[in-house]
Amino acid sequence: MALLMGKIIQKLRKEQNLTQEQVANALGVTTAAVSKWETDSTYPDISLLSPLARLLKTTVDQLVSFKGELSEREVENFESEARVIFETGDSQKAMDYCAALLKEYPSDDLLRFRLASTYIFYLSASSDEEQAEYQLAETIRLFETVRSSKIIEIRHATLQVLSSLYTMNDELDKAEQAIEELPSADYDTRMMKTNILYMKEEYEESLKLSQLCLFQELRDAGLHLYNLAKIARKYEQFDKAVAIANLGIQLDQLLHVDRISGSNANYYLFKAEIIASQGETESAINELENFIPALKAAFDLKETKGDLLFDKIELKDPSVSTPYIAERMADLIEQSEEFQPLLADDRFVALLEKLRSLGS
Repeated sequence: MALLMGKIIQKLRKEQNLTQEQVANALGVTTAAVSKWETDSTYPDISLLSPLARLLKTTVDQLVSFKGELSEREVENFESEARVIFETGDSQKAMDYCAALLKEYPSDDLLRFRLASTYIFYLSASSDEEQAEYQLAETIRLFETVRSSKIIEIRHATLQVLSSLYTMNDELDKAEQAIEELPSADYDTRMMKTNILYMKEEYEESLKLSQLCLFQELRDAGLHLYNLAKIARKYEQFDKAVAIANLGIQLDQLLHVDRISGSNANYYLFKAEIIASQGETESAINELENFIPALKAAFDLKETKGDLLFDKIELKDPSVSTPYIAERMADLIEQSEEFQPLLADDRFVALLEKLRSLGS
C-alpha cells in the first residue's frame, strides 16, 4: 500500500505555523525539496526523519504512518471487506486484497489467522479447479506462518485447522503430526474452574463457563457421532449410518444444541445422500425437506435468551452471508452424484429453488 507521507508533513507543518522555507532552513535542504515531500514526489532522506519529526513535534512512526499491532476490530473490518470481495465471485481479487494487507502488516498473527480462515470459507467459491488448488495451497501456507504463534489460542486453533486442511490435501502424515503438536490434558481444567467460581459465590461466571463447556462437549459428541455414521457408510452399513445420524438429531434436540448451532442440517443432508444412493427418491426428498428448515434455523439464530441450558451463551453473527451459503449449498446438492437421479423430479427442483431463496 502506498506511503502517503506528504499529506502528513503538510498538515503537521501548518499546525506548527511553519512555512516550507522555515522547514527547509531548519533541516538544511531546499524549499523545493520540502515541496516535493508534501506532494509525495519524493521522500525525505532517512537521516532527516528524526529531525523532521522533532521539528513538527511528532514521532517518526506518525510521519511514516507506522502502525504496530492491529486492534481486533480493525482485523474484523479487514476480514469483512475480504468476504465482500470473495462473495462477488472474484477469488483472485479477494486474495490480492488480502496479500496487500499481509504485506503491510507482516507480523500480525491475528490478521494472518483471520484471513487464512476467510480463505477456508471460500475455498469452493471458484469454479476454476486450478484457482481452487492455488487457494488451498495459499490457505495452508498462511496458516503455517502462525503455526508457532506466541498467542496460544491462535497456535492451537491453527494446528487443528491445519490437520483438517492436510487431510483434505491427502497429506495424512502432516495431518497427524499437527494433531500431535496439540497439548493433551488428562482432565478439563475448565471443569475445575467452574467449581472454584461456584465456591467463590461468583455464580454468574460459573454459570456462563458451565454452559460453554456443556455446549462444546455436546458439539464434540455430535462430531464423534457424525464420524461413526460416516464410517458405517464406508462399510456399506447404510441402515446403521442412518440410525446413528438419527441419534445425533435426537441428542441435539433433547439438549437444545440445534437451537444454537443448526447442526441438525448436516445430519439431514447426510441421511438424504445415503437414501438417494439406495434409489429411494421419495424418502430422500423428504429428508431434504427437513434439511432446509434446519439450515434456515441456523441462519435465524439471534439469541439464546430464555433457553433452559444455554441462555448465557452469546451468539456471534455468521461470518458468511446467508444468500452465499444457501447458493453454494444448492450448487453442491445439485452437483452431488447421489442426487443426480432426483434432477428430473419436480419436488427436488422446487427444493433447490427454495434453498436458493433463503436469506433473499
